[in-house]
Amino acid sequence: MRFCLIALALASVALLPAQRVTNRGDLKTILNNHTTLDTFDLVSFGSGNQVNIYGSLNYLVDIQGYAGVVHKGASYYNAGARNYANDLFLPEPGFYGLESQKLLAGSASIGIQFERPMRAVGLDVTNYAGFIDVGYMAAYDSQNHLLGTVSFRTGGYPDYSFLGWESEGNGIAKVIVTGSRNWSPVIDNVEYDGAVPEPSSLLALALGAIALGRKRSQQS
Repeated sequence: MRFCLIALALASVALLPAQRVTNRGDLKTILNNHTTLDTFDLVSFGSGNQVNIYGSLNYLVDIQGYAGVVHKGASYYNAGARNYANDLFLPEPGFYGLESQKLLAGSASIGIQFERPMRAVGLDVTNYAGFIDVGYMAAYDSQNHLLGTVSFRTGGYPDYSFLGWESEGNGIAKVIVTGSRNWSPVIDNVEYDGAVPEPSSLLALALGAIALGRKRSQQS
């Protein structure tokens, strides 16, 4: 009986809501204002050009003698077939009208892999000034199961779209943002945190949900 109850509880955890987050305010509320924010300008290069990055970008990657362009917790990578020699671009302020450093990939898709599954994730997406782009963000769990997608359309900088996703059950292990050009959408202000609880905490949460459901059934 206990085994069946545990199995039911864990199944209930997997079925906890996975849904779109429509704005940054809601994202912060979901994460109790305890977030990590990557703006890609912790280190400024400031030449008005683009820095080419080969391979992925995380807090350890050295770019022109500097590490720590992003925080510990996420790794950014080219998630598609390369259309350019390098994997990622770090456009600097003034490049094609952009006002600050941002990030994009040398293919139609840029990916973000998290160190641990996240409760919720949000980011801003645009493109170079004057370049229309349409596409979507896909969120995945640690088993590479698709949690859902969010579509966008941008007229290029300064036209931003906010893309967000929440998963209370399995958590978000990675997201991939795909656009309609040879390069990926330009991303900025990637905000995340809130690792999913340990299995014991998940079990307690699910058992509580089951107990509440039983109580409501008895009252009806």
